[in-house]
Parts: sequence; C-alpha cells; structure tokens
Amino acid sequence: MGEKKKAEFIKTFYDEYFAVMDLPDKVRAHALRNGISIEQLEYTVGFDLQDFLASPVQLAAELPLLFFQKVAEALGMNWLALIPGEHTD
Repeated sequence: MGEKKKAEFIKTFYDEYFAVMDLPDKVRAHALRNGISIEQLEYTVGFDLQDFLASPVQLAAELPLLFFQKVAEALGMNWLALIPGEHTD
C-alpha cells in the first residue's frame, strides 16, 4: 500500500471509530429503520445477537472477529471501525 493510500486509510479508520458498547443501539436502529426484527437480522448475519445486545462489552472479547465483520457488513459499516486503537482514550 502506497503512503498516500495508507494515510487515507488511517484517517478514514480514525474518523469512523465506533465503540463496541454503542453497537447494540446501532443494531436496533438499523432493524427499526429497515422494518426487520432482530431475529431476521440474526439470520442475515448468521449469529445470535440477543446476548450481545444485552452485554456487548462482556461478550466482545469472547466473540470471533467474523461476528463483528458480519454485523458491520449488515449495518453498512467498516468492521475495522469497531477495533479500538491509539485514537481512543
């Protein structure tokens, strides 16, 4: 990756950071906005969401990265935005 593309990627990544603890609200809003149930969204992502929606911080460390990739894909966001880094306090 060239330096310019790398800099653009890093800027986009930092600008889009989204805390995992806020993901349940985003999931619920997405379901409501699209007129689908959480169960339908679970079918789409291929994972049970109920426990995560209730305790996102507790379960985040136990879930595979594929979970976050699939949920982010369903929400139309970059899954890397869910990974904390140096840009978080």
